Order: sequence, then C-alpha cells, then structure tokens
Amino acid sequence: DSRYRNRERSVDFMAWVRTLPCSVEMMPASDNGLVTVIFCWRPAHAHHAGRRAFGRKAGDDTCIPLCSVHQRGFHNATGFFEGWTKVKRREWADDVIATTQARWLSHGAKRG
Repeated sequence: DSRYRNRERSVDFMAWVRTLPCSVEMMPASDNGLVTVIFCWRPAHAHHAGRRAFGRKAGDDTCIPLCSVHQRGFHNATGFFEGWTKVKRREWADDVIATTQARWLSHGAKRG
C-alpha cells in the first residue's frame, strides 16, 4: 500500500519531464566580462518541486527536470544553490514549474 496511491497522477507528464535537460543553468563570467550560459549535462529526474502540506508529496504536475546532483543541492542549499535562502529556492522552483508546464502545454499535452 502506497500512501500516495489515492492522489491524482500524471505519469505522461513525468515521463516527458525526464526527457528534458536539468533545469540548472550556470552563468560564469569570463575574464573579458562576458557571461556564458552553461547547461547541466546530467540526466534529469522528475523532481516534485511544488508546494505541499507537511508530510505530503507535491503533485506530479509540479515536477521539474533536475539531475540528482542539483536535486540534492536544491534541498541542502549547496553547489549551485549555495547561499540561497529557502525563499529564493522556492521562487526559482515556482518559475521553473511554470516554464515546464507551459512547455508541456505548448506541445499539445493536457494536464493530469
């Protein structure tokens, strides 16, 4: 018995999210002051990033693509997320959720 069995699932959405690259992009400045955007190359997982009640899992429709390294960093405020407050990480996740959902819908997919 899974404690999540009664919640609405979005298996197609999660499978599609796993095909996307990790959502983390790093922007290091070079010596000449130009900024280069570098995307993470690791395989992404469907990370449940949405808001949820204590002891609950966020809805499948709030999954974002994050590799295991950046998922761990997101929760621990390490690596790319080092020094970020919970509020800043939450705002970042909300933006990525909205972008991911918009991309999903632009492909003609339905929520749920």
